Amino acid sequence: MKKEAGGSIEANEGEKGLSFMGSQDQERPGSGSQRRVVRILIGTVGGQGGGLLTNWLVRGFYYAGWFAQSIGVLGLAQRSGTVTYYVEATPGLERPMISVYAHPGDVDLVVGQELLELGRLLRGGFAAPGCTIIGNVYRYYTTLEKMPAGDGTYPVEQIMTTAKQLTDDVYLLDAAGTVRALGLPELTSNALLLGMMVASRKLRLAPEPFRRAIEESGVDTERNLRSFDEGYRLVSQGGAILPPPVRKEPVSWRDRAAELEARLTSSGQVQAYRRLLRGAEETFGGWLMPILAEAVYRLLDYQDARYVDEYIERVRGIWEAERRALPGGEARDWPVTRYFARHLAVWMTYEDAPRVAQLKTRRERFRKIKENFGIKKGQKFVVTEYLDPDGPQLYGILPARLVRALIGKQGERFKRLQNVKFPMRLKSTSVTGYALLKLIAGCRAWRRRSYRHRQEMEMMERWEAAVYRALREWPSLAEFAAQAGDLVKGYAHVRERALQDLWMYVERILPRVARLDQEGAADGRAVAQFSLKIAGREAGKGGEALSYVEDVEKERRSVSARAVSTTR
Repeated sequence: MKKEAGGSIEANEGEKGLSFMGSQDQERPGSGSQRRVVRILIGTVGGQGGGLLTNWLVRGFYYAGWFAQSIGVLGLAQRSGTVTYYVEATPGLERPMISVYAHPGDVDLVVGQELLELGRLLRGGFAAPGCTIIGNVYRYYTTLEKMPAGDGTYPVEQIMTTAKQLTDDVYLLDAAGTVRALGLPELTSNALLLGMMVASRKLRLAPEPFRRAIEESGVDTERNLRSFDEGYRLVSQGGAILPPPVRKEPVSWRDRAAELEARLTSSGQVQAYRRLLRGAEETFGGWLMPILAEAVYRLLDYQDARYVDEYIERVRGIWEAERRALPGGEARDWPVTRYFARHLAVWMTYEDAPRVAQLKTRRERFRKIKENFGIKKGQKFVVTEYLDPDGPQLYGILPARLVRALIGKQGERFKRLQNVKFPMRLKSTSVTGYALLKLIAGCRAWRRRSYRHRQEMEMMERWEAAVYRALREWPSLAEFAAQAGDLVKGYAHVRERALQDLWMYVERILPRVARLDQEGAADGRAVAQFSLKIAGREAGKGGEALSYVEDVEKERRSVSARAVSTTR
């Protein structure tokens, strides 16, 4: 094994004789030459078996009498991380000059273990003319897709359309759904994709060498072989490729509300949800209901109906202020209120210890785990929770008065707790582990009195006050004060930096932008929007956003000085 360019190169034999040169001079597959190089690019999600899939492929090539080499390169740290694998293979076991990275427009077989990963590869322009594209339309949603209170998912139809425009040899299917229909766990979908790759027109190899590779790996052999055989059959025998499930957008917010209502676990919650939605519709009409249907569900699941009432009252106050400040706002569906409602709902459902415990003890979660790993009825399984809370996360669930009294007397000790971690390993499938998590989840009954909740409420009020100020003093920029609520994300120190970005933006940047706008020195909305974009790149970028505004101010002063000099 060699390390190169942040990845690892895996060959079916020793490394001797490998050359790290470009591969454009090799014969293309299907060119009629006996010597051909097949180039395969696989986009995967870390922790979902992409490395195992690539190892099966390389070993299978070796058993088929081919030379093969692979490299895995880590990418973006979303979900469990993005890993891209590149494989080159050629008939015969002699070592040709072979590349360690993919060239745009030079890949014969593009494979996406997940649909957004396939989209990344297609966007990079790697697909060669006439290539084969195999994609799993199953989604592992990214963090940014999960953040909004409403539907923040990427429009995957664009990826599907692009794939079909690039080549006529496209296989898009719900691999996870296909293996589930066979009674197999979701992770065996990697073997299904392998079978499709082997049977594709770019390879058309016999299945036996690759079945041998799966057998020798010793990983859930029987079920992975069944999945591999199904993938091979689907392509080689013209079996029906399942059409990719295109998500049906709800016809109206009422359809979405019905979906969310079905997730509630008690009749009391269902009745409360319906009552709260009726009240919200009476207050706002229909224009805000797509956001409120999501927000009310989220807040009700998080706390209780009274918590939802508090949320509705805050949103109503901003809407009234926007109607006074921007009478024509209805033409744009009141953007300040929309952004405020969306980001406030996310913030009010911040993840404290009770929320984490609540999510980890849900029946639906254990059902999905059993489904993903193919655990049969009556079969025992163990789920170990790796928790790493810090001091503030632990004492944050205590009563605010108690914590503040202790901070007053033991301030230095509490400061030291800020950076102390308390690693915990709990088996949530054991009686004691599950009971402890349920006990922590039950702490949400007194969440309103907790130290963490008081802190969060004070910060929300500070942001809300900034939105009100913007509506009073510079209403054309108030939309960006509301949008800035999206800066609040992450945990621990990341969240602290994100909060500093928020205060930097609404309390220092926006007033300066408003002054530039009022003086006619710059397009205030454009400067506000771009500075918010800078601050939102990652936590801690607020200083860069402020520097950008300062540069705009300096440029304005420079232009003014030159104008005065010219006049003289």
